[in-house]
Amino acid sequence: MQAYSCQTETGDHVSSLAKALKNNELVLHYQPRIDCSSGAVCVFEALVRWERAGVGLLYPQAFMQAATEHALNYLIDLWVFERSCRDLKWLRTQFGGQIKIAINISSHSCESVYISQRIIDICEACNLSMTDFIFEIVIDHGKYEPHKVSAFCETLISQGAGICVDESRASSSPLINLERLPTQYLKIDRFLVENIGKTERCDTIIRHCIKLSRTLNITAFAVGVESEHQYAFLKHEGCIQIQGYHISRPGDCHNLLKNKANLEPQYRTALYQ
Repeated sequence: MQAYSCQTETGDHVSSLAKALKNNELVLHYQPRIDCSSGAVCVFEALVRWERAGVGLLYPQAFMQAATEHALNYLIDLWVFERSCRDLKWLRTQFGGQIKIAINISSHSCESVYISQRIIDICEACNLSMTDFIFEIVIDHGKYEPHKVSAFCETLISQGAGICVDESRASSSPLINLERLPTQYLKIDRFLVENIGKTERCDTIIRHCIKLSRTLNITAFAVGVESEHQYAFLKHEGCIQIQGYHISRPGDCHNLLKNKANLEPQYRTALYQ
């Protein structure tokens, strides 16, 4: 069925979303992120979708804002984490025992005093370690409380988790949250990546972002990589990890398995010789 991303009437949307959580209508797709030095998949980013009856596959921009406004984002974020825990064991049997999963989590969810402990409890119940996960804090539009989000980050870091900040939806100045929050990753957004080679200014900004990550001793990774030129530039400049359609589109576990051969390091080595 065709995928849609349009908004529907808010009240009906929210009511249906609450039912979707109970009826297991949410699904996870995963997009691989590769290590530039080895070419191997090192991370899968978990991306939530809503398989809405009679409508089709809805992407987060179609429902997460309404979910946040009606306090459902907390439940969705926990659902995503719990399902990711279940899927990680299978992903590791197929793609290697060191695979991690990146979890997007709303900054509003992080402000809850309960969510960090709930995440730890779910992880332990699944016999996994917090070192298996990277949490990408999505800074939502409007104000958030940095001290509460920082406390969330510190709690998970103390358990071994990785922390990254996604500022693509933030209204604050770029990189300010790199100072505010204890992150171990620097994300180079698709809006920069898509302009690689088009302006010297863009190329210079990316170079210095990667240099900044080295200075801060954190990992630089780029998303939205859609061409060989972008891939080659980022690898040459020392970007550690890369994600985007040039590597693989997101897919459910079934589609990832079908595309497994194309994600093997040997395939990428042969492709670029």
